[in-house]
Amino acid sequence: MADATLIELYAEYMADADKPGRRFAFVTHNKNDFSAVNTNQKLPHPDIAGNFSRRKSLYFINLPEALRRIDPSLVSDVLLEASYADETRDLSEILQAEDLLFHQVWYDRHMGLRERVESGRTKLVDDRAELRCRC
Repeated sequence: MADATLIELYAEYMADADKPGRRFAFVTHNKNDFSAVNTNQKLPHPDIAGNFSRRKSLYFINLPEALRRIDPSLVSDVLLEASYADETRDLSEILQAEDLLFHQVWYDRHMGLRERVESGRTKLVDDRAELRCRC
């Protein structure tokens, strides 16, 4: 049902925006519903083929091919972005980074406390003196 709605909306939009020089492209990965059966899947299904032509409305089954048709320079950039993958870290690398962060946070807090004590904003209290007073 949703696939039928997509192609109907596409055809309706093309009819409403029928101005000279305007071109459209329908890009789908759903070859089962939109592509020709038992032939070249890059061709639209005969039931919807009337919506497409070589100039005004193009049919594609993958995005890089559509972009290559519009602007070939875009394809290399898009494929580069799509093929980029971060390298995963080993558990030992993660634990090492966690340990480093722990010590950096401790050091920052320690230096902040030291600065507050030296400036007089924080006062040190001897716990033993406090215990003697309660006795």
